[in-house]
Amino acid sequence: MKRFFLGCMLLAFLSSCQKEYSEQFVPYNNNVFNSDTAWKPSNANGIAARLIIPALLTAPMIDSFDAVTGGEIRFPENIIIVFPPHACAGNGSISYTGKIVVEVTYLRKKGDFIRYGKPTTSFNNLLQTGGSFNVVLSQNGIPLNLVPGISYKIKYRNPAPVSDMKFFYEDVWISGADSTTTWTAGLNTAGNVNVWQQYDTATQSIIKGYEITSSKLRWINCDFFNDTTMPYSRINVSLPLNFTNNNTSVYAVFKNKNIVAELKSDPVSKIFYFPRIPIGSELVLVSVSKIGNDYYLGKKEIIATNANLVSLNPEQKSLAEISNFLNSL
Repeated sequence: MKRFFLGCMLLAFLSSCQKEYSEQFVPYNNNVFNSDTAWKPSNANGIAARLIIPALLTAPMIDSFDAVTGGEIRFPENIIIVFPPHACAGNGSISYTGKIVVEVTYLRKKGDFIRYGKPTTSFNNLLQTGGSFNVVLSQNGIPLNLVPGISYKIKYRNPAPVSDMKFFYEDVWISGADSTTTWTAGLNTAGNVNVWQQYDTATQSIIKGYEITSSKLRWINCDFFNDTTMPYSRINVSLPLNFTNNNTSVYAVFKNKNIVAELKSDPVSKIFYFPRIPIGSELVLVSVSKIGNDYYLGKKEIIATNANLVSLNPEQKSLAEISNFLNSL
């Protein structure tokens, strides 16, 4: 009888241990959601590494011109680029001859600025953009620069050009050991923007656009500062736990203006934010994420009010679905 009683007690003890074990939470080490939830410290500007997905980028337009005589190049989308004679320089006092290869990327739609991680902001100031270009010169695979004092021109169409547009170029802003890129207003010596219009005999209509004169290669932009007299507020965006500044970029896209602002990250409160959004602005909040081998898209239309706190819930999407959405912005 005593043995029977001890056996029952032992069986009950083993059963309770089994039940306690089965109710424990067991993390799976091969689950990317468990290993990618840490927030990275952002730099002094509140920007962590921007998420750039190479598969969403478009191939640059490529052509060439003669190094000695210069030339006019006509690209798709009614883009004309003109280089003067002897425009290129390399290391030392090399005099170039032969063909110079030109690669041009044109950001026209608001979704294009998200693809390339090029928000239309100068520090915390919003910019209304009329288009951005990345111009790269090379010969035999060797990158080239412009000769000091030499400028080239980009002429392209825009259905409603405005005279307020100014020349901006991408610059690196360094704060201590941290750095990030921003758009910097160029002086007249760096470049300028003019509005043009002409009569098109083929369509019997007036066509309009911008002409950018630039002494800088790489990323340049045609912008003007958004109205700063309007009352503004900070906007704050939260996402589910697994979406952090380690795997996600968040943007505020203005519906009625050509403005795309990248939200900064606050690793302490685990939110994304932008400090100066005009109250009453109609926005589309967009998040793009890559976790493991999967991609996620979040989107929500809002009207900016005082102390906005908005939640985004990204959904898993294919790259084609994300690309189509960016094209629609």
